[in-house]
Amino acid sequence: TTEGVQDRVTSMFSHARRSAPETEALAVAVIRDGQDAGQFLALALAERQPSEVLWALRCLRGIKATRQVADITLLLGHVEAEVRAEAIWSLMDIEPASLREKIFELTGDPDLRVRRRAFDAAMTVAPQDSRLLDLAIDGLAQPDYWLFSRSMRVLAGADTGLPNLVQHLKARSLVIVPKLEGSAARMVLGLLAKKLGAELDPILVTCVDQGGHDAKAAAIETATRLRSEAIIEQGRALLTDQEVQLQLRAIAYLAVVRDMESVPQMINLLATLPDGPPRTAIVVGLRKISGRSLGFEPEEWRKWFREQLSDN
Repeated sequence: TTEGVQDRVTSMFSHARRSAPETEALAVAVIRDGQDAGQFLALALAERQPSEVLWALRCLRGIKATRQVADITLLLGHVEAEVRAEAIWSLMDIEPASLREKIFELTGDPDLRVRRRAFDAAMTVAPQDSRLLDLAIDGLAQPDYWLFSRSMRVLAGADTGLPNLVQHLKARSLVIVPKLEGSAARMVLGLLAKKLGAELDPILVTCVDQGGHDAKAAAIETATRLRSEAIIEQGRALLTDQEVQLQLRAIAYLAVVRDMESVPQMINLLATLPDGPPRTAIVVGLRKISGRSLGFEPEEWRKWFREQLSDN
């Protein structure tokens, strides 16, 4: 009966602040009542405390209460962030299309939980919307890994033939990527290499010139993998860098692109560096550039280089 349904809803709310297991059991009973419980749950959305509103939303989601979509939509502006996040989740479950007009506004919510829910919803209800691509591009700078990974997923699936996508991605990346830290820099540059092609070169240069250690290292590794000659001048400068890891990457990079102009500098370093990884890397690099194996003797390498100059 209607009275029985209302009683079960009321009983659930009376337990909402006390016993989660009991409330859960009562919520299951309310969900079994189906659409008959919808009107009573909808009244609770406007009148009850946040903890009770959350239970009402879970029940409405459980019964797929399409008649209450408008009531749930009003909660997108609720003062409690947890309620806003739960409302997004509920609408996604009941009627995703109802979020299309509001979802991008919610991606700017001050609360991280709401932003996460909103981003997921946007990926579902508006996958081709240019605003989602804009959001994903800016998401590359997100400190929150959850949002960062979603942004990477959106951009990985983006069609580079879309109007202005490449130019927008390039322009924003010039600002964002040099500031990235840890594996994020490597992941983003790997993605950009697939999306931008030769348009990646200015970003690599900016990362090496202006980026932190991680961005520099990722840019050199990416240029090495792509055999890009964009950062040859920067690579030569890094041969004497105080950070050994950057120095080693620069040596490997210049060897891969077979930069003959760096050979005299490498030979001088071979003569002055103490034994250690950089000196060994120099010998390996010279071997790759020359196709010769002349060991650790600088004079042997100088002799070979003079022969190359005379031949040319």
